[in-house]
Amino acid sequence: AAAVRAAAARAAAASARPPLRVGLLMLIVDRFPPWWPYLVATYARNAPRFTLIAVHTAGRHAAGAGEAVDDSHVRYEHVPLEQLRRRFVAKLGAGEAQASAKLSSGKGLSDLKPFYGHVFDDLLGGYTHWGWVDWDILLGDLAAVVGEEALWASDAVTFAGATLGFAWAGQLTIFRNSAETRELYRVDDNHLALGFKSTGDGQSGWEERTFLRETLRKKKDLTIHFHMGAQMDYKAQWLTWVPFDHYWHEGRILRCSAPPYSKDGRPPLLLPNRSRWREQVEWIQRDPDGFYRSKDRVCLRWDLASSPWRCCPHSLGVSYVWRAGELRAVESPYPEAEEATRAELAA
Repeated sequence: AAAVRAAAARAAAASARPPLRVGLLMLIVDRFPPWWPYLVATYARNAPRFTLIAVHTAGRHAAGAGEAVDDSHVRYEHVPLEQLRRRFVAKLGAGEAQASAKLSSGKGLSDLKPFYGHVFDDLLGGYTHWGWVDWDILLGDLAAVVGEEALWASDAVTFAGATLGFAWAGQLTIFRNSAETRELYRVDDNHLALGFKSTGDGQSGWEERTFLRETLRKKKDLTIHFHMGAQMDYKAQWLTWVPFDHYWHEGRILRCSAPPYSKDGRPPLLLPNRSRWREQVEWIQRDPDGFYRSKDRVCLRWDLASSPWRCCPHSLGVSYVWRAGELRAVESPYPEAEEATRAELAA
């Protein structure tokens, strides 16, 4: 009876909320990448729930972006470079020389992502959620993989993948659209120096690790979902030593690997022991240093600076939810492809 009442309550809550609308901001300074038509095609499956907002300084069809492609589902916002510089100065209080140096720093533009929600807040009206996304990400069916409920149940969902562990993933992070999340960068008092670093290689990398560390320290009331199973990058291969291939099949990205799914002395590709995993998630909160020193742990990435937990135990096909100051283990299993599809790919 309790389960029935809980299901009814969830259904009532879902019917009362507005349709999911996520605005994903991407900043394109100078040229569009040559793979733009392929990237755009992957967003078609996700429209209208997920909309790519491409903020670009140059013309829309620069550097290979002029091939005939249906991009009606993409929202293009042309902001010339000088106007973009003035936005960052006016919205954040950055110095003019500071903003100019950063916008010409190439790779260092990643540091600006935590500012997007505030700097481009005028573009986010009507969206229930906002986020940032990299221009080298090809999307699968986000709603099917992640589920709308995870987005509504959290203040933020971030897709770190196997190698980042606990971090605000630069490749894709989604927030509830609120004044609090749009100005979350303020948790770090040093956000201007970190966000506008232009010396050396021009990148501080604060948006992934330092920013998360300060968020966890100062915003314990936020609910953050670390979704480790949605990103299919090749870095998981050198961590696990389990070889696999990726296939594009009828609009879906499939990861294919042959058993066994584990190698001696390496973290397994799939979760082999659920109870042990949950025990380890409790352990990293109770005694993170003891867990880190242990010789009997499954850890795909150690995070020495970005979280209080130091290690991320077994980060493939699983998730973690930070809620009320506590980290919880959540299974996010990969759905198995249909038998006919597996046979077709094997052939």
